[in-house]
Amino acid sequence: MLKFLFPAVILIALSCSIHTKELFYSEPENYTIDTIVRTYTVDYTARLTGGSDLITYRDETWIMLNFCGAGKLTFLNLHKDSVIEIQVNNPECKKLFTAIKKEGIYVIMDDGRVLLYPHGSKIPGYLFKLTDIPEFNVSGLKPEWYKPGADQQINIPVDIVYFRINQDYDDENGTYSKYDIAYPISAKLNVKTKAIEFFGKTPRYVAHGDYGFLSDIYDLYIGDSILYSKPINGEITLINTTTGSATEFDIPSSYQYDPVKEFHFSPLKKAVNQRDKKMAHSTYSAYYEALFYNPYDEHYYRIFHPEMPKYNADGLLNTGFDKGNVLMVFDRNLKLIEEVVLPLKYERVIKLHPLQNGVELLVPGAMTVEKSNVTFQLLRITRK
Repeated sequence: MLKFLFPAVILIALSCSIHTKELFYSEPENYTIDTIVRTYTVDYTARLTGGSDLITYRDETWIMLNFCGAGKLTFLNLHKDSVIEIQVNNPECKKLFTAIKKEGIYVIMDDGRVLLYPHGSKIPGYLFKLTDIPEFNVSGLKPEWYKPGADQQINIPVDIVYFRINQDYDDENGTYSKYDIAYPISAKLNVKTKAIEFFGKTPRYVAHGDYGFLSDIYDLYIGDSILYSKPINGEITLINTTTGSATEFDIPSSYQYDPVKEFHFSPLKKAVNQRDKKMAHSTYSAYYEALFYNPYDEHYYRIFHPEMPKYNADGLLNTGFDKGNVLMVFDRNLKLIEEVVLPLKYERVIKLHPLQNGVELLVPGAMTVEKSNVTFQLLRITRK
């Protein structure tokens, strides 16, 4: 039986003309929808690189922002106006992996350095390098250079830090260095004993880009469990890291009518506008965003984007701002209990923020920056 879950709440707002399938229909009056404005004292003018972490620790949820242009990591408390900043020398804007623990904030750099920032200190203490661990050297892997944007961590055990791993990536050919696609996805590191374990199995489409910009796999870390979810279908894998057992789920959206079509990466020398074609494939294909979990009301949730035609009924070109959004809600046993068509047209949502009795969604494009203050507009949906 699954130990962790999250009731995603229904994002019904901005429009009364919401159409959902009768089987999954939920009455809007069961929910309260508010627009929330939240301001933080954060300088957003510095260069910001993607791939942030969403960390729940001691009943508070934090999102990490990597302001590599200013050499700092900023952690925003999603439930109140609270900010933690630490200094990180990252001039090449590499992706980083972070964890908030009792003793401080751990940061794993792309070169394998493991740093610890004691609470209240902006300056780290150097612990060790991953290359100091024989099992890591033998693996031939290294910290992942790319983060899909999910990376949610919830109440991870003491001394344990998770991070993504991969092979070397060939930017010119758009593939990983080895054809062996069975390499693991995640590492579980004990920062005290330096014991390390590897989990997951990278599918071929991730290593070789068979689905264009949809080629990825999302990860969710809850306690001693890892959940992997795929963007191209409803498949979810639950791994118990203490026993090594894996449970497979196939939970497609009822709004996915056809399989996602593959996009085959051509050799660079023969490619013509290949990036544009991959972007178009991502825009018009159906796909799933990351699976998330709400530790407060124990449901899982994710957003599904139905397939979209290239042109609308008026013959005008559809763009990413015309993309539909369907909220999928799962119970604690990963059973799909409802789906709601959202009155939101946007290609990427990336992160949903858990609440005690609902969820917040960052309204796309509704962020304002004034001096050192950044203001977010969020859609808050709570059960009555």
